[in-house]
Amino acid sequence: MTKETFIRLLDGIDTSNKMLEFGVFSEPLLHPLVTRFVYLAKSTFPHLQITIITNGDKLTPELLTELFDSGLNYLFIDAYDNKALTKAKEAIKERPEDVNAEWFHVTAKSPWTYRKNPGKNILLCAEFNLKRKNNRFIHTHGGRLHKDQWAKYGIRKEEFPLLKKCTQPFRMATINYDGSFLLCCCDWNKDILFGNIKEKTVNEIWNNEKYEKVRYLLNKGRRDLIKTCFYCNARSHRVGLTGYRGRRYEETKLK
Repeated sequence: MTKETFIRLLDGIDTSNKMLEFGVFSEPLLHPLVTRFVYLAKSTFPHLQITIITNGDKLTPELLTELFDSGLNYLFIDAYDNKALTKAKEAIKERPEDVNAEWFHVTAKSPWTYRKNPGKNILLCAEFNLKRKNNRFIHTHGGRLHKDQWAKYGIRKEEFPLLKKCTQPFRMATINYDGSFLLCCCDWNKDILFGNIKEKTVNEIWNNEKYEKVRYLLNKGRRDLIKTCFYCNARSHRVGLTGYRGRRYEETKLK
């Protein structure tokens, strides 16, 4: 994402937005302006809880310090293998004294829960281990997890389509590097696009007709009518979301 696109995005949000996350379909630490983006976001909206999701490959003690000095609250290191895990452990050894580091599978902290004063935190996440209990849930990511792997993680084909509600498009916007708004972090194929920040404002995209129909269908539990959601078993619920209060739509497949 260019600096101009990121600034346009910041111009479109307000104090009702509580959290900002860098991650999803890319490696944030590869971006040459990542610390600058963190600084711009925090200096514009001091209340924002800012998170970076990284595999840790590009993490150094110097970059770690710079990120937290720029205003970062959570650095979530999702190490894919033992080599990456070892490298991440070495990098965080020299962290500043005011930066807390914990294992994600044993802490109650979460970068996806808003706290007014979250402080500075590193959450280290090891490769998923089927032999021990942890708070990682492997789901199909909108059907992207190959069906040959489903049995390994206890996923049954008979579950689908999972006719349950999903609150993702109610509570978060997933924005691609090019400024386009996607359905959610599970839409790896980028099948559903709602608009682009380069062409329209955040409010225009967030409240458009297509977004509203998706919310209506998912509030009805009609994952079967949305291509990306048909084979998705992601858990998504929030206390207090009592239901959809907008326009009613025909329960037909989303085009």
